[in-house]
Amino acid sequence: DCNRDLDVLRDILACVKGRFVAIEVKVPGKKPTTRQELTIGQVLRAGGVAFWTNSVEDAYNQLRKAGL
Repeated sequence: DCNRDLDVLRDILACVKGRFVAIEVKVPGKKPTTRQELTIGQVLRAGGVAFWTNSVEDAYNQLRKAGL
């Protein structure tokens, strides 16, 4: 179920320039769960932008890398 899968990536969900964006925010030293990693992969395979980050600078760089 799409809603259940996206529930694990609930930190930032947005539509930027017509693309779905999902960002999982972690405190430094923490990493996403296995389920969060799998959901990030699903979003990427569907053509969206998804990643996890622990800083504003990293999030900005990843969005730029995605062309956003």
